[in-house]
Amino acid sequence: MATGVYTAYKKDGTEYYRVSLTCQNKHISLGSFDDYKTAAAVYSEANAIVRDEKSSHFVNAAEKITSYSSCTSALAFEKFMILLNLRDNNIYIKTPVYLCDKYFLYFFSPEIVLTFDIEDLFYYSGHKIMSRGGYFFVNDFGMQTSILARFGIRSHSVKGKDYLFRNGDEHDFRYSNVAVVNRYNGVEQIEKNGFYTEPVSTLTATIPSALIRRKMKPRLPITAPLIYLQNSCRILRTTPGIISKDCPTSNTLLFIIR
Repeated sequence: MATGVYTAYKKDGTEYYRVSLTCQNKHISLGSFDDYKTAAAVYSEANAIVRDEKSSHFVNAAEKITSYSSCTSALAFEKFMILLNLRDNNIYIKTPVYLCDKYFLYFFSPEIVLTFDIEDLFYYSGHKIMSRGGYFFVNDFGMQTSILARFGIRSHSVKGKDYLFRNGDEHDFRYSNVAVVNRYNGVEQIEKNGFYTEPVSTLTATIPSALIRRKMKPRLPITAPLIYLQNSCRILRTTPGIISKDCPTSNTLLFIIR
């Protein structure tokens, strides 16, 4: 029996092989296999990763590529990345994370690499990222929680409209790269004839949406409630931060939803 390979039995008596590796006082499970030859090859490759030099097994953090090949490697990609991070950074993390300077890479697959700020390391070291329909999520207390929720982005938000990625990389989830345009329901910014127009939802379905217009200025905080009188733009009650507004054509009590 090869080193690191152990015989085990299923409930029906079928024999299989469990593989594990001990490195830096960490006992790491490498998986279970029905074939002894495959189990021995997995342990041999894992041992080579933690013992060999970086020239044969490596991660290029700048290019976000690795030396992993599914055609020649018997080891699962997730285990491959865990061992590389342990070897290069001397820290064991049970998710496929590779630490860099002030950020880290989450290798979801050899082709998909997510980038996060180092502040999120504690969270993603204990939460495995999954994907469905192009959306990334984690299992958080039995709930499927989108990773965008950590930025205050709602599940119904539209990419490019309610939020965007500043550098164009949709897999770069650093806080400096994710720009949240709209955190609220029923609010949309539209540029028309040199103006920014924001239709804002109201609490009364029979009243048209209020229009807030300003000439080519960045988004400013909008506060509520506001009370308008017919043929008058005088604001009876408001709070600081209000900008110029168009008046409705009838007596209307509007609550701008934030």
